[in-house]
Amino acid sequence: MLQPNWHLVPHSDIGDKKLVKAIWSFRRKQSPDGTLLKHKAQLCTHGRMQEHVEHYWVNYSPVVQWDTVQLMLTLPIILNLHSRSIDFTSAYTQADLDVDI
Repeated sequence: MLQPNWHLVPHSDIGDKKLVKAIWSFRRKQSPDGTLLKHKAQLCTHGRMQEHVEHYWVNYSPVVQWDTVQLMLTLPIILNLHSRSIDFTSAYTQADLDVDI
């Protein structure tokens, strides 16, 4: 069974840290014939509540550019190297972080 990537924290344990509001988004994924495939849930935070601090204008989106994918697939062929494929689907959500989120 999958373990959740988060846990509830009582308000009393937060201290002087600012809370960011969030909402849950639920969707049903259907196959082309209309049968239900799976349920999906996503926690969305309200980014407009962020304060102007050190990393305010920094955005990070783990999306690779297609040119990079082509390069990484072409180099082993040109240089006669072996390549492997690894799936990191949930690497970020399962990683230990140095900061509180």
